[in-house]
Amino acid sequence: MANTPLYVRIERALRARLATAPPGALVPAETALAEEFGVARMTVRAALNALEADGLVERIQGRGTFVRRRPTPRAAATLMSFHDQVRSWGRTPSSRLVEGEVRPAGAEEAAALQLTAAAPTVVSIVRVRLADDVPLAVEYACFPPHLATLLDADLETGSLHRALHERGLRPTLGSSTLTAQPAGPDGPAPAGRCGRAAAGGEPRDRRPARRAPGIQRQPVRRLPLLAARHLRRAAAPRRRNPVIPSVEQVAAMIDHSLLRPELTTAEVRHGCEVAARRRTASVCVRPGDVATAAAVLTGTGVLVGTVVGFPHGSTTTALKVAETRELIAAGAGEIDMVLAIGRLRGGETGYVLDDIAAVVAAAEGRCVKVILETAYLDAEQKVAGCRLAERAGARFVKTSTGFAPGGATAADIRLMRATVSPAVAVKASGGVRTLDTLLELAAAGATRFGATATEAILDDLAARHRGEPAPVASRVTAGSY
Repeated sequence: MANTPLYVRIERALRARLATAPPGALVPAETALAEEFGVARMTVRAALNALEADGLVERIQGRGTFVRRRPTPRAAATLMSFHDQVRSWGRTPSSRLVEGEVRPAGAEEAAALQLTAAAPTVVSIVRVRLADDVPLAVEYACFPPHLATLLDADLETGSLHRALHERGLRPTLGSSTLTAQPAGPDGPAPAGRCGRAAAGGEPRDRRPARRAPGIQRQPVRRLPLLAARHLRRAAAPRRRNPVIPSVEQVAAMIDHSLLRPELTTAEVRHGCEVAARRRTASVCVRPGDVATAAAVLTGTGVLVGTVVGFPHGSTTTALKVAETRELIAAGAGEIDMVLAIGRLRGGETGYVLDDIAAVVAAAEGRCVKVILETAYLDAEQKVAGCRLAERAGARFVKTSTGFAPGGATAADIRLMRATVSPAVAVKASGGVRTLDTLLELAAAGATRFGATATEAILDDLAARHRGEPAPVASRVTAGSY
């Protein structure tokens, strides 16, 4: 598109080259690329920053920028400690402590560990892991600051898992990411998570540490970043009834859905009146009902939301833009757009980025939520869709239209929440028909919910607060939002 930023066009050109470049290949210097494209060096730097954020390249100080091997995320097959794994091979495990300190948290670390302090810190532990005194890996581990006593544990002959157990905690959820990268003179530098503190902020409470001897091209092993909600007291029973929010709080997170094709105008009006009475965040209506909803909800504080490119996402960008402009003129305050699902699955990321960005621009500052339709995507495509939505300026990423074979799942919400920055929120939609489902998805990271069963959910919540049995839920039409 003509209005696509210059650095984005350069990024795409470089991305195409990287697709065929071998891992470890040297990327031309910024000055050489600036001369080649006829742009300022800072424009090239912005393009390289975007590629680095997507994990396609990595910068090594004093050496240059290199093509990076693509990380392989996967669910951890086991939460067995390194010590136990090595012993299962018939070998003797040990470690060499490289660094142990409490330091300022990076943005990704703070988000992953759910740290909310104004100046968050993390407990950072770096060790060389050995089997029969042979180095196998360099391990970078980060923990919330309340676990600073881990630095007093035996981190050379002991196990972090055991240290957690001794403090009454045990990991209950894990994931791993496998990467390969060039090694520096002091071993491989951490890429992204659990990296060293940014310039300008000296770590606090630094403990003396020993530098390990240089290790060339060893694989990097990272312990999962453990959020506080994934650490629970080993001796305590699982809580079946966690503290639940108030009815008002939950209502303010619901987009009351009125998208079913058979709804009459009278039923849409009634649904808007329900949203106003219950004080939901918004209603989400069909495009033809925006003017009706706006008339009913004027002065109530409930936003009018609607959908664009719904439900398949396959309309042209020009049509999505025209639709967005018309709906805003009719009174829409939020736009839930379906991205180009087939284009995303086919790897046409440039098209998808431009498609979303055009709708964001047409929305003129109003909230745009991007529907991925997760039922049709694999994990890699979900991550790509989230990243494209954020780059295009969307405020939410959203799971589903409610009309696909599947809807929101806790696993998808966790993946989406981990992918986007704190500036982007996650909306769960499709199958959110009960209070328990909503609370499960909220615990996974969703802060907005699309639901038709709004009254049943809120009535159930009110009954729980009163200590009464839940009322009989109203029937929800199969396949509804």
